Amino acid sequence: MSARFNSIFISLERKLGPAGMVIFAGLILLLIAGLFTSPRWELFYHGKGFTRLSENPFDFSDGNPLRYRILSPLIAYVTFLKGPLMKYLMLGILGLFLGLVYSFHRKKNFMPAESFGIALLLSLTSLTFFQFHFPAYNDPLSYVLIMQFLMRPVNITGAIVILSLMLFNHENLIFLFPFLFMYRLWCKESHVTIRQNILVFVASLIPYAAYRFVLNQYAKVDFDSSYYFQASNIEWTLDHVSEWFGEGVFQALRLAWLLPLAAIAIGLARKNYKDMAMISVCIVFVLSQMLIAFDISRLSALAFPAVLIGAQRVRETFGSKNFLNMLFLLIIMQMLIPSKCIGALEPIPLPPFWWDDFQSIIKDFFIRYETV
Repeated sequence: MSARFNSIFISLERKLGPAGMVIFAGLILLLIAGLFTSPRWELFYHGKGFTRLSENPFDFSDGNPLRYRILSPLIAYVTFLKGPLMKYLMLGILGLFLGLVYSFHRKKNFMPAESFGIALLLSLTSLTFFQFHFPAYNDPLSYVLIMQFLMRPVNITGAIVILSLMLFNHENLIFLFPFLFMYRLWCKESHVTIRQNILVFVASLIPYAAYRFVLNQYAKVDFDSSYYFQASNIEWTLDHVSEWFGEGVFQALRLAWLLPLAAIAIGLARKNYKDMAMISVCIVFVLSQMLIAFDISRLSALAFPAVLIGAQRVRETFGSKNFLNMLFLLIIMQMLIPSKCIGALEPIPLPPFWWDDFQSIIKDFFIRYETV
């Protein structure tokens, strides 16, 4: 079956080309993900703020607290997909992200079935479920920028630009910088020195720091550093996050967490401390966001690069055939585990949109069976 799948997808890759295949794979993966959650189109919380910001990103009088995170609303504005249309733009970018996950693994010599399987496993997580349920959040663009960096880490100019764009989209991506620093330093294609790497990352901070400095002269932005790091916010966050932290972290990537955990175990057995360090730093720094913010499952999903590294190491260790079997089992189990959005308050169930009707059909069947 996998051989047939590989043959079909290789043929499609030849016909569609790299860009076309990214779009095609991303669309299919997005549609599948939508079947296993509860899509809705009503805007909530930051979705409202980003939508409003996209309508006129240069109006500094509206008091929008999300103004530091300007990139996604600005793209929506210049592409005329602003206001109510921004949620569709973000869904399109989410599909692009999933297609890039497929492309990333194909470039690492994974077979199409393996590449699609990893992308499918990630599509059944908070990476997609949150966006379907809370539209117009800017996270999909963050995911795309992370993938672009992972696919092209060595180019100096490109690295500076991508890192800087990450911050313009959401400043919380700085929590990934320690991992990205190590990834760029240690990836196989790299001949980067520590000094050059430091210069790249420092240079990427300058445009965003300048933007915030200039913006502060014209507008007050509530969600600034002083807001997040004030003692009262940290105390409130720790108090509310502690109850749901474990479940929230699990729901972020669900069974996909097993791949980086397996890679850490493999690294420990083989004394491959670089892999262990990269994966551990990625996870620890991402989870440290919960000192100041409380969207546990959404924010923890930023650790998805650890899954990509984990997949490579597990495949290298067990071989392509065994890895594909493991992946298939994880995907089936992932589909069966109830999904939730976990924040600081009560968890929000995200069942498939057809789940209630399915339960009704099953109940009706047994009622009729008992009466016969």
